[in-house]
Amino acid sequence: MTQHNRPTIYVIDDEAEICRSTSLLLSAEELPAKCFSSAEQFLAEIDELARGIILSDVRMGGMTGIELIERLRQARRTDPVIIITAHADVELAVQALKAGAVDLVEKPFSSEAILKAIDEALEAMRDPTGEVHEKVAQLSHREREVLDLIVYGKTNKEVAIALDISPRTVEIYRAKLMNKMRADTLPALVRMTIEAGIAAH
Repeated sequence: MTQHNRPTIYVIDDEAEICRSTSLLLSAEELPAKCFSSAEQFLAEIDELARGIILSDVRMGGMTGIELIERLRQARRTDPVIIITAHADVELAVQALKAGAVDLVEKPFSSEAILKAIDEALEAMRDPTGEVHEKVAQLSHREREVLDLIVYGKTNKEVAIALDISPRTVEIYRAKLMNKMRADTLPALVRMTIEAGIAAH
């Protein structure tokens, strides 16, 4: 990707230091960045902003990151959203991704994690859902059962109980799923199945 067609990264976080450090990190990678202290501030300026990639904290003083995604949908904006959280868990990941986020990154995050999430956001805009259906078709019956339960928000322990298998076996199936689906992270796996319309709801 050339510098001329790189989208602006909109960083939304009520912690000024997070905004500053993230902006510096992105600038070092020659990625244009603009900071906002709240979702409300971002929405107030959105009509003047070109389509970009949004990095938003999930919990802020006012509107949450997930509420922001809903407002973006109402405004018919299609900017991919990456949710940042200090307390990532499966339930939150599923909630954010079902709302429309393309990825979820946990604080404190590394430069590699953020840049990888940005790559995921770009890929999400290009990857046709047909490829996801082809990957799912290659899963075994048990792998598909595990996938549906994970996307529904179940923990490894809950999946194990539901399928009457051990948590260790669930971990093995999950690793196989990630490999077959070519998903680097759990949020990426959840996102691709939801976008393809094949996830459990």
